[in-house]
Amino acid sequence: MPKYEIHQRTVTLVSDFNKAWEFLRGKGELTLRTEKNRIPFIVKASVAKRGKHEGERVILFLNEKTRRASAYVFKCCWGYHTNCYGEGTRIGMYCEALDKYITSS
Repeated sequence: MPKYEIHQRTVTLVSDFNKAWEFLRGKGELTLRTEKNRIPFIVKASVAKRGKHEGERVILFLNEKTRRASAYVFKCCWGYHTNCYGEGTRIGMYCEALDKYITSS
């Protein structure tokens, strides 16, 4: 049983996935913070190398200290509070921070 439901609840975002991915491809790796708890994280655009989304564009959210993946966001996950990877990882707070950064740039 997943820890969280896949694609649970929606998150209101201004930018769509393609715009966010292209923005990151142009900017490279960014360090941002979540809005509520101000937790720092790294975000970058990539292409999935394995799994059911192999070959698809993905936005990676990494732990700032360890640089290990905290979450993966694929096009089908954008705009939801949880993703479809593994146990339905929470992604909404990362997507909101990235979207806010994009819209204010």
